[in-house]
Amino acid sequence: MVVAYENIVRIVKGTILRTNYGTLGASTSTLIYDNGKNILVDVGHYGTRLRLEESLKNVGLSPSDIDYVILTHINWDHCANIDLFEKSEVFLHKRELENGNLFGKEDLATKVFKQSLLDKMKLNPIGTDMFKVTENVYTLNTFGHTIGHVSVLVKTEKGNVIVSGDAIPYYRTIKKGYPDIIFYDKEEAKKSVTKVKELKPAIIIPGHSPPFNENGYVEKDEIEIRLVGDDGEDLVFKLNRVGEGVATGPFG
Repeated sequence: MVVAYENIVRIVKGTILRTNYGTLGASTSTLIYDNGKNILVDVGHYGTRLRLEESLKNVGLSPSDIDYVILTHINWDHCANIDLFEKSEVFLHKRELENGNLFGKEDLATKVFKQSLLDKMKLNPIGTDMFKVTENVYTLNTFGHTIGHVSVLVKTEKGNVIVSGDAIPYYRTIKKGYPDIIFYDKEEAKKSVTKVKELKPAIIIPGHSPPFNENGYVEKDEIEIRLVGDDGEDLVFKLNRVGEGVATGPFG
């Protein structure tokens, strides 16, 4: 039996906001249920920690109920909440474990993170492509954004669903052929996008935007931006993450 599509849930909806002061981002965290196992793809950063816990609670789960965590890579916005999942088996590509970085380059924080957190987790390093996690869930090598980035392929009744992390963080990556931000290798990143497209996924769940298919976005996300006001009231802006027809045309 393949995975029912309703058993794939974005527990935390990823987005990215660019300002003249810098870039702010939150990664997608995706919950998958297959063959009696709760699988979480990416765990986000401290800014989304409470939302992650609350969203799990809303579906009747706690971090201790997650059997497997798959980290697409160890950039900080995708992995910083890993300490919540000390009872889970954690899947991470061995290239990323050995040479990946929190901020895209070697630094002391990465060394501390690996030694104080990752090394104490129940790690299961991935060493092959199409690594089988459960009957219908596989990791897919999608190197380029980082040295050991993986995506997740889920076999569903609708066809293949790809949880792409930052190999494909949003739809325009499909149109460009590579992600905006690359920490490792542009040519590898291009190959990874092509690899995903050749699988002809029914739906892609990207790292920083709503899911889409070849006809466009299949969901809309409302973003609430709050600026701290001097009078005690926040200035609130509400925006739709995408509009009608933003993403159109076939993948190929």
